[in-house]
Amino acid sequence: MHGNSSCRLEALGMIKYIPEKVSLACFDFMGCGKNQESETISLGFRESQQAKSVAKYLRNQGFNVILWGRSMGAATSLLYGDAEFIVADSSFKSFKSLCKQVAK
Repeated sequence: MHGNSSCRLEALGMIKYIPEKVSLACFDFMGCGKNQESETISLGFRESQQAKSVAKYLRNQGFNVILWGRSMGAATSLLYGDAEFIVADSSFKSFKSLCKQVAK
């Protein structure tokens, strides 16, 4: 899952690390990339519900789910948390401290 101000294309750099028999699914959070259903993001809160929908779809297709997220995507992965394995790359420490940084 991509970071803030990014999109699903962020996952392309990960392809070289994906083992041959593993599939990679990437998507745009609402308000990002080609998914412009909303103009705002919630830095992981509503995005965790989007992750839940994607994971449910993948499980219904017979896939095991491993979550990888960077920055906002990492926070989203941790908030959702229902996966066989989670890779949280560069998650922010706390939502409160992030809001203070952004407000400056």
